[in-house]
Amino acid sequence: MSFNQRQPQNDFEKMKQDLDKALKLLGPFLVFALIFVVGYTSFYTVEPDEEAVVIRFGQYLKTNSPGLHFKVPMGVDNVIKVKTKRVLQEEFGFRTTSTSGRRSSYSRANTGRESLMLTGDLNVADVEWAVQYRISDPFKISLPN
Repeated sequence: MSFNQRQPQNDFEKMKQDLDKALKLLGPFLVFALIFVVGYTSFYTVEPDEEAVVIRFGQYLKTNSPGLHFKVPMGVDNVIKVKTKRVLQEEFGFRTTSTSGRRSSYSRANTGRESLMLTGDLNVADVEWAVQYRISDPFKISLPN
């Protein structure tokens, strides 16, 4: 037994020494974990068919183009990614079931009365139609009124 180290007097002192040793190991681990979380939440990637709306504390800050970007971490900045380069489609009175090969197949199941329209002479017309659109302003689509 070495005379340099003092032997603990009782269980309380031994427990205190063990706790001090554990805190010496836990400190660097907590610093590493904090650096990892801050680094992980600081960067985000916007894909080529997207644009990102950055919101800081609930207020619009900016819109970012595709690429790697930095934001303030830990939930200060929130990023909403919106697909702006893709053509979207809404169908009324039918649903596309398959687009394999050269021909598409359609179904009228579960479409209800959504394709019925009243004409000017008060007749009912059954019109199946589709709307294709592209989102031009990601800010307008990402934030509520």
